[in-house]
Amino acid sequence: MNLINLQVILTFLFLNTFRFVVSKQLSLTKLKGQNLIKKPFQKNLNLSSKNKLDLEIYSEALCPDCQQFILGSLQRALNSDIILDYLNIQIYFYGNAEEVLDPQTNLFSYRCQHGPKECEGNRVSNCIMNKINPIKKAIELIICLEEEIKRYAQIQMVNYDKILIKCYQKKKITNQELKRIIKCYSGEEGNILQHFAAQKTESQTELQFVPWILVNGKYDIQQYSAITKDLILFVCDYYKQNRSVKLPFCQQKEVLI
Repeated sequence: MNLINLQVILTFLFLNTFRFVVSKQLSLTKLKGQNLIKKPFQKNLNLSSKNKLDLEIYSEALCPDCQQFILGSLQRALNSDIILDYLNIQIYFYGNAEEVLDPQTNLFSYRCQHGPKECEGNRVSNCIMNKINPIKKAIELIICLEEEIKRYAQIQMVNYDKILIKCYQKKKITNQELKRIIKCYSGEEGNILQHFAAQKTESQTELQFVPWILVNGKYDIQQYSAITKDLILFVCDYYKQNRSVKLPFCQQKEVLI
């Protein structure tokens, strides 16, 4: 048995043992209030750069249109190593779900558009966005997650434990990073982050579908169409038209702008 296979087996055993322990403790946990909810999602944003273009994406783990955007326009943009020097991206996974507070545990339960597996995927994805830095690495892991989800013939068969282990190997995240994700989505913190994603999503009173994309806090159908078609072209065009700046990765797009 080689070292990689041994590491995968040990990681899988840790994952299942941790999930069992957390499941026994979950009913005893309590939400800690708004202070713990609001801060985590902010740390992946480079808020010190006020000149960056802000992109807020509201998504669902098993939404076909969301998968198409994440595995298409967003993935192609991420292949440009410097695009995130000009773009802040945050993704919230909740979409058309519903949440209900359990008064006994003071935790939230969820009903999702594409079933329980989507609720689980939303929680995993929110934990990835919160626990993995830098943001490019987090989004690359989200992309891997969506790629692996699409390999399943039936939604009911989706296994996020196995998917995380595959992405752990493919994207070369560390064992500590994997453990942070598992601890988050298996426990109270995942519930808190899911609630925050719900609050953020429900605050978008105009939201009609997902993916729902805001540019600098506003939704515009023309911008949405441009972003979902070609995010790089949109960023190039935005900086050229609004700031008279030609970005270094835009040369190949000049003909289209």
